[in-house]
Amino acid sequence: MLPSFVLAAASDPGLVDACGPKGQQSWLCSTVYRITGDSHAVQGDGEINGTAIEASLSPVLQFVVHKGAGRAMKWPRAEDDANWYVMGMDVDLDAALKQAAEETIAFLQREKGLSPADAYSLASIAVNYVVAEAVDHVQMVYGAIPKRIFTRP
Repeated sequence: MLPSFVLAAASDPGLVDACGPKGQQSWLCSTVYRITGDSHAVQGDGEINGTAIEASLSPVLQFVVHKGAGRAMKWPRAEDDANWYVMGMDVDLDAALKQAAEETIAFLQREKGLSPADAYSLASIAVNYVVAEAVDHVQMVYGAIPKRIFTRP
């Protein structure tokens, strides 16, 4: 599966370094074109000093514009077979975590029809929050929302 990107009007995160699985789909909320670069062959989440194993890659990207799809998005989102990913970014790590939690609650309300209270509870019970980037000026935290919690056995 090729990654697909949605371009729509909202905040532009700038540089986003986060580990993601092969075949991940990303939704970018931006009105400007995207440039890929600074490819990392290996980098752990929580990048703390800028060290990664750089690689020269020639990615195959597919850009699909979904007009209006990003209106409710503040930050990029991503998805793979196991999870939906929401993000929070700020120069303050605590604020980035708070934004990621708020994005989780908004996503669960909008996409899964949960009440604000249920979305908040589920965010605490089932969502894993990870510091993805701490080395750059803007800190990033993402929340991994497991898809399995919405499937019946």
